[in-house]
Amino acid sequence: MSRARAFLGLCAVGLMLALPLSSAQAGAFSIYEQGARAMGRASAFAASPSDPSAMFYNPAGLAMLDGTQIYLGATFILPSGEFEGSGPYPAAGTAETQASQVFTPPNVYISHRLNEKIVLGLGVHAPFGLGTEWENPESFTGRYLSTKTDIAGVAINPTVAFSVSDQLSIGVGVDIRMSMVTLDRYSFYDATAFGLGILDVATAELETDMASAIGFNAGLLFEASDQITLGAAYRAAVDVDYEGTATITQILTGVAPIDGAVAGSVGEHAVATSIAYPSVTTLAVAFQATDQLLLEVDVNLTGWSSFEELSITGLPTGPEVIDEDYENSMTVRIGAEFWKDDTMAIRAGFLYDETPVPNKSISPLLPDAKRTGFSLGVGKTFGSMTIDAAFMYLMFGDADTNGEHAVYNGIYKNSALLFGLNVGYAIGK
Repeated sequence: MSRARAFLGLCAVGLMLALPLSSAQAGAFSIYEQGARAMGRASAFAASPSDPSAMFYNPAGLAMLDGTQIYLGATFILPSGEFEGSGPYPAAGTAETQASQVFTPPNVYISHRLNEKIVLGLGVHAPFGLGTEWENPESFTGRYLSTKTDIAGVAINPTVAFSVSDQLSIGVGVDIRMSMVTLDRYSFYDATAFGLGILDVATAELETDMASAIGFNAGLLFEASDQITLGAAYRAAVDVDYEGTATITQILTGVAPIDGAVAGSVGEHAVATSIAYPSVTTLAVAFQATDQLLLEVDVNLTGWSSFEELSITGLPTGPEVIDEDYENSMTVRIGAEFWKDDTMAIRAGFLYDETPVPNKSISPLLPDAKRTGFSLGVGKTFGSMTIDAAFMYLMFGDADTNGEHAVYNGIYKNSALLFGLNVGYAIGK
């Protein structure tokens, strides 16, 4: 195998590692905070979705909305992370820090009651995204795996909800997803034979085209009593085919045999892969404890066990296959909403989120771990206008490879601050 082909294969493998994590609804690169009202309750919202963001959490909730309603805003995400090596590579005590970043996924929802039974809706949101960037990429010890990963995407979600009876409503939506990925990394040459050790010989910038796929989401709401409402929602798995280009730029070493060997790999190379994104099931129960206090518990189940391996076709080296062996994951969300009066609500929530990523798959691309989150929120109405704000703090457990990663072992420590802001406006409510 030529070094050019080997390097291209490594680039494609990096793309594969980044892509399937972008749309996970539990752990990984999920963005489940798609509205400030829900976010204030740790997104425990599927059994009592009371604004147009129901399109994301449980489309049946649209049947509860009157008139025409507009709800738009954004979530501001500030992640932070560190890494400490534990060996055998990198050496114990090696310390690295992620670069400061701010992500601002937007959300826009519009609902319209067509008649007594039917409500139509259109949502545009970003349920997957984020990225990882490491400081000082030229010296970062994990630079041969990744120095920067960006995942950008948007989902367009036309939805319809139907009131079957006074107690039961159902909803269904078309889930049109579009996404792209960029990945930066370095390549090395083992120059021990020249008495020079490991040398950086190239950088690779891999970028996919915007790819699209169509799935669906559905949900139901059942008012079991005046106090208890049950909710269930499902977002189907989708397959996405990606095509991209790896641009390889040489770093001259001054050693002619090495530079000559690497020169053949520079330029642009086509890569392609297909990713099966998992399904997500949500079960929820809401309890109206008093006229002012609402409590809710949601459970999100993500079918990550279907993600057993990564495969690439069309490479000059032939198919590439990597075992990943992801596990199904579960997120538990508990939320509360207290209406101080007819115009102001105070919210709070808690979540526990499992990670689907096994130790051997934890890397600088995605240093994911189980997480615990706490949220606070407030809502204020001014006639036909509503303003919702929320804050969330996510604490990640230590993501320890436990020596199981092929080349890069250590402990990742992460956390994140999230701020949500939405403005709603109702016409004919």
